[in-house]
Amino acid sequence: MKFNEIKILNAGNDCIDFSSGTYEIEQLYVQNCSDKGISIGERSKLKIKSSKILNSYMGVAVKDSSEASFDSIEIENVELCISAYRKKQEFGPSYIYVKDIKCPLNSINFIQAGSVFDVRS
Repeated sequence: MKFNEIKILNAGNDCIDFSSGTYEIEQLYVQNCSDKGISIGERSKLKIKSSKILNSYMGVAVKDSSEASFDSIEIENVELCISAYRKKQEFGPSYIYVKDIKCPLNSINFIQAGSVFDVRS
């Protein structure tokens, strides 16, 4: 699936959740997510050119054999910026590739052993 622009405000849980597919997004803006700004799981592949995540518990979670790549991502007011992990036993590690990232210095990342978070300038 391909999207030009997605904007989500005030979600009661994850703002956007991708599962078992291939997705491309030109611009993504999410704000006031109770849990994750972007959740990617179950062997999904996601490419985003420009994204902004504001006021969420977690910025991006990539899990269960999924892969996400971002040209530009800006994350503000989160506790956890980036997470890559395996949640379900039947899946493997996850991968995040980023060209340009802005994330608060006081937030943390969680990258489980075997998963990859690669910032490519």
